[in-house]
Amino acid sequence: MLKLAIIIIILILIGLALFRKPLFKLRTLRERRGSWQLKIINHYRKRGGLKPLRTYYALDRVARGHSRYLARHHTCNHNGFSQRAQRVQKITGDGSAGENCYQYPARGYNRKVAVRLVQGWMRSPGHRANLMNPRFSKLGIGIAKRGNYIYATQIFSG
Repeated sequence: MLKLAIIIIILILIGLALFRKPLFKLRTLRERRGSWQLKIINHYRKRGGLKPLRTYYALDRVARGHSRYLARHHTCNHNGFSQRAQRVQKITGDGSAGENCYQYPARGYNRKVAVRLVQGWMRSPGHRANLMNPRFSKLGIGIAKRGNYIYATQIFSG
């Protein structure tokens, strides 16, 4: 009788493990060439007398990976940046790399949210320095959504 109870419990646990719903829904959103963020950033750069940034698909992948990490952990940080910077330098062949990230409360990602993200970065001296760095010419953008938050990452390179 005890063996039967143990077998039933094990089968129930296996069934729960196989058919359970995820604890949270995580979506990765893509910004395409001509994206909202890129247009807004290049507007600020033009006003500052700088050349525009251009998107770089390989950097988009790095940025999306970090945004997914931020969403999974429901945080905003630069943990592991040195490893990402080495990867960026290897991808682009340039010795410089920068990163901006943001956790923003929003139900979805649209132009208004993109404006708010860039405005927030422009108010932060460190993030603004990345956006307005004349050495940077390439930009990767990653967006992830979890619940009512957008997690955005920008990766810069020369």
